[in-house]
Amino acid sequence: MSSETTKPKVLIVGAGIGGLTLGAILEKANIPYEIFERASALKPLGSALAVGPPVMPMFIQLGIFDQIIEKGIPYRESNMYSEKNELLLHSNNVAGAPE
Repeated sequence: MSSETTKPKVLIVGAGIGGLTLGAILEKANIPYEIFERASALKPLGSALAVGPPVMPMFIQLGIFDQIIEKGIPYRESNMYSEKNELLLHSNNVAGAPE
């Protein structure tokens, strides 16, 4: 039996933002992983993802901060809806959006 220690393979269930982020972090750490996703194909959702300042240090550590900033689109307004499509909150002049 070998005295070498082997890294366990991490199984990630779901290729959403969390699963893909974990995969990127494990890749940087040279830890083996495999991502499993239920969907058989990518489909455009017509939705957006708001990323706030608390996650920016992670993008810096992953070396993708400049690409995120380059591809990101600042927004001025934000709406929050209930599951019945009722407006719950409207916010304008979102912090950090260009005038």
